Amino acid sequence: MYALAGGWNVSAVVELVSGPPLNAVMSSDASNANLGLFGGRQRPNLVGDPNTSGSDEDRAASAAHPDARWFNGTAYATPGAGQYGNAPRTNGDARWQFRKNIDFVLTKDTRFAGNQVGEIRFEILNLTNTAKFGNYPTINEANLSSFGRVDIQAGFMQIWQLSFRYRF
Repeated sequence: MYALAGGWNVSAVVELVSGPPLNAVMSSDASNANLGLFGGRQRPNLVGDPNTSGSDEDRAASAAHPDARWFNGTAYATPGAGQYGNAPRTNGDARWQFRKNIDFVLTKDTRFAGNQVGEIRFEILNLTNTAKFGNYPTINEANLSSFGRVDIQAGFMQIWQLSFRYRF
C-alpha cells in the first residue's frame, strides 16, 4: 500500500516582483538649463498620466500591435528655455511589468531493496505561461518616438519536464 500512497511530495516556487519605477528624462539638454550637470540629462515636465491601460499583452509592441506603448509619451513635455522639468526622478505610480512566476514540482519516491530509491519527478516551469518582457531602457528619453515601448520578451515560455532518477 505504501508503494502507491506514500512517497509523494509537492512543492512550488512563487516569485512576485514589482516592476521598476519609470525614470523619464529628456534625450538632451533641451532647455539649456542643466549646465552639464546630471550627466547631461534633464527632467521633462509631467503634464499627464504616464500610464497606459490594458493587459500586459496589449501594452507590449508586437506584429499585431506595433505602436503599443507601456507608457504614454504625451504625458511629458519639454520644459521651457532655461527651465528645469517637474517630473520626479523615479515615478512609483508608473512602473514596468509586474513579474510573476510559479514553478510547480510533483515527485514520487519508491523504495526498493536496501537504500535504493527510484524518483519520478514532474515539473512545470512558468505554470501560468506568463510572458515576461525585457530590455527595459535604463534611460527613458521621453522626447523620443521609442519612449515607453517594450518589444522584447525575456525569460521562457511554459516548460513541462518528466524525469526519473535511480539512487543506489
